[in-house]
Amino acid sequence: MPYILSPPVPTGRPGVWGEGDAYDRSNIYEIAEGSFPPVHYDEHLIRPHSVTHAESPGHVSSDGGGLDPYFDHPSHFFGLTLVVRLPSGGYAEDVTGHRLNLVTAEELAPHLDGHDDVSKILITADDTALDPDGYHAAHHVLVLTQEGARMLVDRPRFDLFGTSYRSTDYQPAGAERPVHRILFERAVILEYLDLARVPAGRYFLSAFPVRLAGATESPLTPVLFTEDEVASPAASG
Repeated sequence: MPYILSPPVPTGRPGVWGEGDAYDRSNIYEIAEGSFPPVHYDEHLIRPHSVTHAESPGHVSSDGGGLDPYFDHPSHFFGLTLVVRLPSGGYAEDVTGHRLNLVTAEELAPHLDGHDDVSKILITADDTALDPDGYHAAHHVLVLTQEGARMLVDRPRFDLFGTSYRSTDYQPAGAERPVHRILFERAVILEYLDLARVPAGRYFLSAFPVRLAGATESPLTPVLFTEDEVASPAASG
């Protein structure tokens, strides 16, 4: 079966950036005798950065663009993908009390050997904790170093980076987002991916965000297919 990379989003899930609940729902129309139109119809309010989402350069740069241009080259959102599972033991407590795992180019490189044809890289770590809703726990920080990001950008086919963590940078004392900026030179970024049960290896990814005109971020439900499922779609059942 394909792997769905976004956990369910319950109403009342607290936003992780102080923006209110991640998801609010209210009713517009309800099915009832004498009501018109005779349909059930809800209003949905989503704060994308507290759920699985895609983001563009405008997220970290005032002169960066939104997601719209990526739809002119939609191959950013689908194609051969490598899931990297970093081994347990990479997290260490930092001065803020978080568990911090800074992924270096040296640590990442062995996982990429033999996969030069892959354009998309998704990362997580085996010992990542989850929050009550099944998302990567905020206190387990998993981010690339700038050198690790540069190594990905230097790969000829690279065009998408995804992480199970809620962000691609960890700069608690500063406003700069250097890892984002490096990756945006070549790639779209996906964050808060549910990779907890996905084995390391090669897949085919389909990850189109909601096409919100002018948005610098948008929610999505990415799906990974195994190579066998792509070769023989009937095998996915």
